[in-house]
Amino acid sequence: MLKWSKLGVLSALLLSGLPLLAQGQVIGKVLTAAGRQPDVQITLRNASGAVQKSTVSDQRGSFRFRDLDADTYILNFSGEGLETYVRDNVVVPDGQIVIVEVTMEPTSSLVNVLRVASASRRAERIVEAPAAVSFLSAKDISTQSGHNQFPRVLQNKPGVEIAQSGIYDFNLNTRGFNSSLNRRILTLIDGRDVSTTLLGNPEWSAMATNLDEVENIELVRGPGSALYGANAFNGVLNITTKRPVDSLGGWFSATAGELDTKRAELRYAGEFGFGWSYRVSGSWTESDTWTQSRLDPTNPEYEGLTLANTERIPVEEGFESTIFSMRADKEFINGWIFSVEVGTTTVSNPTAVTGIGRVQINEVERPYFRSSFSTNNWEFTFWRYERDTTDGQTALASGNVFYEDSYNQQLTVQANYDFFDERLLITGGASYSEQEVDTANPSGLQTLMDGTRDADQQAVYAQATIKLTDQFDFILAGRYDENSLIDSQFSPKGGLVWKLNTNNTVRLTYNEAFQSPTFSEFFLRVPTGTSIPFQNIVFGVAQGLAEQGIPITPQQLAQVVQWQNSDVLGVGNDNLDPEEITSFELGYKGVINEKLFLTVDLFSSNLTNFVSDLGPGLNPNIGEFQISNADMAAITAAFGEQLAPFIIGGLSQGINGNLPASVLAGLTNYDSSVITGFSGLAEGQPVAVFSYTNAGEVDTEGFDIGFQYSFDENWSFLGNFSWFDFDVVSGSEANLVPNAPETKYNLGVNYKDARWNGSLNYRWVDDFDWSAGVFVGQVPSYDIIDLILSYNVLESLRFELNASNVTDEEHFEIFGGSLIGRRIHFTANYRF
Repeated sequence: MLKWSKLGVLSALLLSGLPLLAQGQVIGKVLTAAGRQPDVQITLRNASGAVQKSTVSDQRGSFRFRDLDADTYILNFSGEGLETYVRDNVVVPDGQIVIVEVTMEPTSSLVNVLRVASASRRAERIVEAPAAVSFLSAKDISTQSGHNQFPRVLQNKPGVEIAQSGIYDFNLNTRGFNSSLNRRILTLIDGRDVSTTLLGNPEWSAMATNLDEVENIELVRGPGSALYGANAFNGVLNITTKRPVDSLGGWFSATAGELDTKRAELRYAGEFGFGWSYRVSGSWTESDTWTQSRLDPTNPEYEGLTLANTERIPVEEGFESTIFSMRADKEFINGWIFSVEVGTTTVSNPTAVTGIGRVQINEVERPYFRSSFSTNNWEFTFWRYERDTTDGQTALASGNVFYEDSYNQQLTVQANYDFFDERLLITGGASYSEQEVDTANPSGLQTLMDGTRDADQQAVYAQATIKLTDQFDFILAGRYDENSLIDSQFSPKGGLVWKLNTNNTVRLTYNEAFQSPTFSEFFLRVPTGTSIPFQNIVFGVAQGLAEQGIPITPQQLAQVVQWQNSDVLGVGNDNLDPEEITSFELGYKGVINEKLFLTVDLFSSNLTNFVSDLGPGLNPNIGEFQISNADMAAITAAFGEQLAPFIIGGLSQGINGNLPASVLAGLTNYDSSVITGFSGLAEGQPVAVFSYTNAGEVDTEGFDIGFQYSFDENWSFLGNFSWFDFDVVSGSEANLVPNAPETKYNLGVNYKDARWNGSLNYRWVDDFDWSAGVFVGQVPSYDIIDLILSYNVLESLRFELNASNVTDEEHFEIFGGSLIGRRIHFTANYRF
């Protein structure tokens, strides 16, 4: 594990003892109502009007003028699609820093100047991006920061599938085939993959980042492996945090509300001079949850839960989380930026729905390190993320306790260049990644795998945007990935963007993407908690034969046929192939009459090589059960050739007559050379094995329509509608369930002025079938009303009300998940 105390000391030394400024500076940021605005020309003049310096706001809308004499200055701001703005009487005292924040107004619609960076890994206008993209600015996010639930801020965006199970147990997806522990959306924070190494899913309860530190969020819907590689299967969620210079000063937040919620957050950011800035932040959260124990099979939590979903272990009540992080940035005179960041989060008692039942994480710690260096054209990033389940993770159905000590680290280099007067835009990069997973308990015994496992990947990628004419852009991209666990993958992308005019575009794209199997799917070795009484079967066969007059006792037969009782065994499949998707998309984005922003996205996809849920009889490397030659020989030697056929036949009948069909389907002979990682079993005896396989091909199609209509500068109305359908081309329809509704829609109204900011949203989701491991059932349709209100009492003091599921409509969004009710909380934010 990383030596966090040493890193903290090094960081403190790095940030201390720096020289003070010798001359004045003007630093600032350029905003629009949508957030930060890049590519704005800023000119600095002295009081007589003579130009002293000029610069352009960077991709985050930030700018800086250094080495200024004490004087009074005038700042001019101009940008494409923006009204010119002048800030005069900017007084710079000797050796002091002056902070300037400017909000510019668009000449027409705000959407025309809104820029995103995730679709092409470089900044571009959202209406010209070659993908379906949803965007949230810091202002959109700030009014919801009290709950710190990252997926919730996206739940009303077009095409988004949010399946919530607990306070922080979410599955975020788009375009169908959601799952428990879903990982089809690659989730990045400042380029750092936040998924767990063992299972590959984002751990929303342990994000190690507070929502109020987020500068913007971009969600790209649709396959994205051409630029992002594995697991950008249905999309990419790109979260960018604020630089320290963008939030100078102190900030304190306190939250309290239903479910006995208590939360406090403290942050301070400052500067040391010579371009160095820093931020230190921390938060603490404590809350009850909706999670209930399921110990009584006669009293299920809701209809559909069966005896098989009954649990042995009660839920440990109460959720607690602490987050701490430190970041330092160095901005050079030429605009280059160096950044280094360390942080960690410790979480107790979150509960997750998994394929083997619900699992409660007793305690988990997730430290991370990130460092980056960016120039005008190049960016170098290294990050490392770790996970340590200090007190283990308890499978509530079996009582088994699992452990994980893992890391994931990556080095990425990327370049962006323009050629031929910006008619050709090139983005290219390369990355190297490593992972290691150890599931040993404190005694050194493996709890989930047969040993410590590791993997590494290398990749190169590039995208060319060719401006064929002023109206047509052609996009060609591709990525080549090598992985020590799977065959090499090539993911191409092609697209054409037709600019009908400045405000409206149509795009046609083709994408291929893949999702790599997880360490768990490859190397799982775990008893599931469902015990099979093979010894009882042997005893029962002997008793039955004795009743027929055959001279044999249970003890005699048990000495010869030494079958041991065994749990159903969960076993990985190290021959799995990655899941693959090919997708065509037709989309429209545009502004109509400068009031209505409309998006229409249609898709048609083909999905193959599904990695199945854990199930019986799936792994082709594990054969069907037959009474072993060794057992038959032992029976013959002990009881003679005349009685042996009766005994062998009785054993076969005993197995077939006493075991359920699901167990029989997974029955095989135990072979320690194939089914590694288990002990106490006799060679050749029957065991039930649940495993994984690649199975099935599915065609999907659907569309998302979204709109936002601005009545005036205060009021706006928004909504979206999604339709999804699928057709199983090959494979079992019972196993290929998309876990997503056919239709859903959202409606909302927003209001904002100088002091008030509020939104009222209605979300309706159609009923749908759910199948993920042991949880198979129907999720009834549900509708939810959410209310958000914030009021700026002072420039430095803001109060917030956040109410989810206002009408307290109890429902579940994952079959096997918790019943979700209302949660209202109040937040006070103070800036100093």
